[in-house]
Amino acid sequence: MKLSLTDKFVRRRQNLFTYKLGGRIMIIDTDRNEIRMLNPTAAAIWKFISSPRTVKSVISEIAGKFDTPPGRIKADVKKFIASYIKIGIAV
Repeated sequence: MKLSLTDKFVRRRQNLFTYKLGGRIMIIDTDRNEIRMLNPTAAAIWKFISSPRTVKSVISEIAGKFDTPPGRIKADVKKFIASYIKIGIAV
């Protein structure tokens, strides 16, 4: 049986450099020579995946921090995590 994304555990890849700049986070991936800047919402998600957590628990934590409809939070968190798994910044 294949797990849905919300039931999977996810974490940041360990060999990345991160810097907090106000409410944003800059990620430096020296393996790929890339720099990414995260907005405050994406930065909050990034903080929660510093250690392995289920996507469902990340959704719950973000929902407690932002005054945004739950369906939108779920969609945004899943989109963020799926995209970062795809490019190898989260596993």
